[in-house]
Amino acid sequence: MNKYFHLFSVLLFFVSAGCKNSNDTSEIKNKLFDISAYFSAEAKRLQSLNASLEKTLIKNNISEKLIQNNPNWQLELKPFMESGLNKPAIANSYKTDSVLIGNSLKVTYSAMDSSAPVKNVILYFSDSKPDSIIILKATNTIYYTLSEELRYYRNNYFINASTQPKAGKAIKFSLHCTIQE
Repeated sequence: MNKYFHLFSVLLFFVSAGCKNSNDTSEIKNKLFDISAYFSAEAKRLQSLNASLEKTLIKNNISEKLIQNNPNWQLELKPFMESGLNKPAIANSYKTDSVLIGNSLKVTYSAMDSSAPVKNVILYFSDSKPDSIIILKATNTIYYTLSEELRYYRNNYFINASTQPKAGKAIKFSLHCTIQE
């Protein structure tokens, strides 16, 4: 009887160890680039550098320029932070594709569910740091359709958006921001 107990204990150990490893692997496999954490760190970095910001807003073909000497970087980068894919409810809703282009790596996350607001995220890496991040979003409700394109580079970023109310005129705007470190 004691012999069977030891055999059962050893078998249970291997089964539980095997299950644990497969869970760890799936967690690593499903881990997406943490956009929110990246932009939070960028906001802190830019704040510590006392970086200024030159903004150009174009709305319905009318342009306006503004220079901010001490912007609130958390607020400025909020549209990017809100586009994170690592939320538990949606983390498994994206397929990943990677392509090596010369010394750069292009990683694309594509929504598998058409109702997901973040449709695509494209990251270009060199030296394991993002060179650029492109986020494509779309929202369609009974009241309006909204499409957004967010592009972030180390020294500037762009936000292009258009909204089409179900009743009324479309509104388009483009925001170009140059970061001066």
